[in-house]
Amino acid sequence: MRTGRRLHFAPNISRNGAARRSRSRRTTCGRSSTGWRRPCDPFAALTGGRFPEGCPERLVNASHWYDLSALVTKSFTPERRVNVLTGAVHEGEAAIQASYEAELGRIKAVGDGVNGGAPTLIGECGIPYDLNGAEAYRRWAAGERCEDLWSAQATALDLMYNALDALRLSATQWNYTASNRNDPMVGDGWNQEDLSVWSQDQYDPADPSSGGRAVAGFSRPYVRAAQGTLLEQSFDRGTGRFHAVIACDPACPASEIVIPFVHYSKGADLFVDGAFQAIESEQGTLRYRHRHAGTLKILVTPRLIQSPVPA
Repeated sequence: MRTGRRLHFAPNISRNGAARRSRSRRTTCGRSSTGWRRPCDPFAALTGGRFPEGCPERLVNASHWYDLSALVTKSFTPERRVNVLTGAVHEGEAAIQASYEAELGRIKAVGDGVNGGAPTLIGECGIPYDLNGAEAYRRWAAGERCEDLWSAQATALDLMYNALDALRLSATQWNYTASNRNDPMVGDGWNQEDLSVWSQDQYDPADPSSGGRAVAGFSRPYVRAAQGTLLEQSFDRGTGRFHAVIACDPACPASEIVIPFVHYSKGADLFVDGAFQAIESEQGTLRYRHRHAGTLKILVTPRLIQSPVPA
């Protein structure tokens, strides 16, 4: 620079730009407006980077996360993953999920270290749907319509969301593109990316709910609102069993649990501390309010024909 002073992008430029944007937004939208931000280096959180000092108040850590191995190579197998940044090899679903948790945990730690602790929302996550040489597209074009068609994509999404649940992180999936096609020259219409959860080629005009890809992998039950503090949540896609633990506050509104049709087409049964609760879902949501303070253990299962007994 003309002054001869050496500048570093994150502390000298990125931080100041974020502060100006934050002031402008709050002037327009009010003091309660929140700033969304991620480190300027997309790999910073994975390699020990941090937000610069002096970040605006009410900042939200909106860092992005992807399985870079799947994103870069457009391939995924639940048997083996090689981390393209470190070369580490993870064999089996449990090890792959653990590696996802470790990477996402580093991103969460970055937010925890900002302004005395900032919330973290994973601003982007997702998978390429043209995995493994676009095998699913070829099988679709050949007339196959079985769930196994999307097994690689559904498993990759399942492990990703298992890791998010384990860390109690929220995320926004990239992306939904209404013009997407099962064509490597089209995809999402940008840079040959193909991460859309929906495609025209999967859409059937006779079925308004069609068009989704690997829906069972990303449409999952979750606690949308907790009557108190959510301590744990987890989902077993194979059995359809959803577990949650809530530190209940009787003064709070009822807990709400989303139960997607793809996993609960015949309805869902709710158990609280092992006891069956005879309540029906409303528009894909179970609502339950507890009268007393304490730790609640919640189990949701697919609707049973006989008297429900939790295992």
